Amino acid sequence: MRKSVQRRPVLVYCRGEGEVGKIGKLEITIDNPNSVPLMDVCIRIHELSNLNYGMPLETIIPTNDKLTLTIDIPKVPELPPGYEGDILSLSGELNFRFPSCEIMSTSLAADSTFKVEQIFISGIAGFNIDEF
Repeated sequence: MRKSVQRRPVLVYCRGEGEVGKIGKLEITIDNPNSVPLMDVCIRIHELSNLNYGMPLETIIPTNDKLTLTIDIPKVPELPPGYEGDILSLSGELNFRFPSCEIMSTSLAADSTFKVEQIFISGIAGFNIDEF
């Protein structure tokens, strides 16, 4: 007989802000309710180009603990043309490994966001009011 280990869901929430084209900050909160740590942690966020393919987080998330990390976003993206507001919803996942070598993944919380500070950008042939 093989013993089955129950794992509780790991929660990940991201919140950030920055000005278009400049360095921004992203705060990542990871809640590990399990009796074992999370290792080989890697985050992937579709809307942020430097995290689109995944970025290893050089940390171990302790047992039954919540950890908050802050990382730099080298170049804050522009909002899509016609986008309402300045809050960009983030989607993606956190990949990690339990010490028993179980590889797992969890999606970002639905309320993960990035506030983009952007002066009006016209849709006319790349005209950007920031250039003046």
